Amino acid sequence: MIKPIRVTLLFLLMSFMFFGSCGNPKELNIVFLSGANEYFSNYSLTKYKKYLEDHYEGIRITILCAATELDKKNFPDLSPLTECDLALFFARRLTIEGEQLEYVKQYVNSGKPIIALRNSSHGFQNWLEFDQTVLGGNYHGHNEGSKPESAVLDAENKRYPAGEPVGPIQYLTVNPQNKNHPVLTGVNDFTSRYSLYKTSPVASDVQVLVTGTIPDVDKQPVAWTRDYNGARVFYVSLGGVQDFENENFIKMLTNAIFWASKSEIKLK
Repeated sequence: MIKPIRVTLLFLLMSFMFFGSCGNPKELNIVFLSGANEYFSNYSLTKYKKYLEDHYEGIRITILCAATELDKKNFPDLSPLTECDLALFFARRLTIEGEQLEYVKQYVNSGKPIIALRNSSHGFQNWLEFDQTVLGGNYHGHNEGSKPESAVLDAENKRYPAGEPVGPIQYLTVNPQNKNHPVLTGVNDFTSRYSLYKTSPVASDVQVLVTGTIPDVDKQPVAWTRDYNGARVFYVSLGGVQDFENENFIKMLTNAIFWASKSEIKLK
C-alpha cells in the first residue's frame, strides 16, 4: 500500500505546482509617461488605462505625470521605469534633465519594449535624438492650420478638452505590404481630425504599418515598428482625444502593447 500512496502524493504535488503556476501568471507591468498637455495626455491615458484594465487580465498600469499639467520639467518620481515591463511615452517638449532624464534613457537602452505616441518624437528637449536614434523617425513639422480642442478648467484646475479640432481630415490607410502584421489585426482604414506629421523619410529598417494623407500634402508614414537595442518599438503620430475614441486606433495601440511585450492577450 505504500507505493500507491507515494504515487498519489507525487501526482497531487505535481498538480498543485502546475495549476498553481497557471493560476498566477506574471503581471504585465506597464508605465505610461504622460506629458503632452496640448493633446490632453493625462485625460486620454487615464481613460485608456481603465479600458485596458477593464478588458484584459494580468495588466497593471502606472501613470507618471508632472507635478502640474502644464509643468514640463518636474516629474515627482520616474523610478517606476526601472521596474516595468513596457513603457508608453506620450510627451511633448519636456525639459527634464539630470536624474529624471537618466531614468528615461536607462529604460530606453535596457532592451525593453517601447511604445511612443504623437509628440513623443520631440518629447524630450534635452534628448531630441530619441526620434531618429530610437524611434527611427524624422519629425520635421506638421501641416499648417490644424489645432486640437480648446481647454477648459474644472474646479481643481484640471484641464479638459472642449469643442472640436480644427483642420483638414487625415485619411489613414493600412499599408498593404504589412497588412498581416500582428499590430494591424482587426484594424481597417480610418480617419483622424488632427494634424498630419511630416515624418518622411523614416529609417531604412522601419516597417511602415499605416500612412496618412491630407489635401496638398504628400503621403506620410504614420505608424511603424522597428527594433532598437533588441527591443520591439512601435510609434504612431496620432494621439488626439478623438483618436482615443476611435475603435481602429485603440485596437492598433492595444495590439502594439501585446506585440511589443510579447505577451499573450487574455480577455476578461
